[in-house]
Amino acid sequence: MKKNTPDFLSGGHTRRIKHSGLRLITTFFNLYELPEAKNLLFEIMQYAMKRRACINRDPVEVLEFCHYVRSFVRGSYLMQFKTKQWLLDESSDRPSELLQGNLSDEEYHHPFLTFKNAFTAYTLDEFDDFLSEAVYFSLGACHTLPGNNLITPFIHLTKMLDAGKVLLERGIRRR
Repeated sequence: MKKNTPDFLSGGHTRRIKHSGLRLITTFFNLYELPEAKNLLFEIMQYAMKRRACINRDPVEVLEFCHYVRSFVRGSYLMQFKTKQWLLDESSDRPSELLQGNLSDEEYHHPFLTFKNAFTAYTLDEFDDFLSEAVYFSLGACHTLPGNNLITPFIHLTKMLDAGKVLLERGIRRR
C-alpha cells in the first residue's frame, strides 16, 4: 500500500483557490474600517521615515495589517481588468466629501480609474516592495532612511483604499 505524504510546499491545499477581487476588497473592509486602515498606514509611513525610532504598536499587528493590505492590493489589481463585468449604482451629482476622501471628482464617479492609474504607475511587485520596505523601516530603529520613493506609492495606496470603500458604499453588482 502506498503512503500519501502531504505536499508541504503547497501549504496543505490540494488545488488553487481562485480569488475574486471584490471578495478580497470586501474582506479587507470587514476587518478594517477605512479611517483605521488609513491611520495605521500613515503611522507606518511616519515611522518608516524617522531615524532611530520604531513604531509603538505590536509588530504582529503591523505585519498582519501588511498582509491584509497586500491582499487588498491584489484585489484592486484584479478589479481593474473587470470593469465591464461590474455595474455600479449611480452616484449623486455632489459627492460626500467624507466618502470622496483623496479622490478627484472623476475618480469618485469611476473608481476603477483609480486602480488603473495606480497600476500604470507601479506594478504589483513594486507595491509589494513598498509595503515590505515601509514595514521594515517602521519596525526597527534603523540608522539609514529608505532608499526608494515611499511617498508616491503611499498616495496611490490611500487613493485605492478610498476607491475600494466607494465601490462598496455605492453598491456593486454583476451585469
